[in-house]
Amino acid sequence: MFQCIIAPEAGTIALWVAEEEQRVRAGLPLVHLRLPDGNLLSLALASNEHEEETPCYLLK
Repeated sequence: MFQCIIAPEAGTIALWVAEEEQRVRAGLPLVHLRLPDGNLLSLALASNEHEEETPCYLLK
């Protein structure tokens, strides 16, 4: 499972990579986020078995 935690005040991302990496790279829907520092992040969504976690994969 992929979990992405975004800290807008710092513009940082913590990313955990697991066995679903190939599935995420296979063309899942993208979400584009603009951070306060102006950087644009493109994220691909993955399925999520745990509601308290937000899965994503950093593409850019």
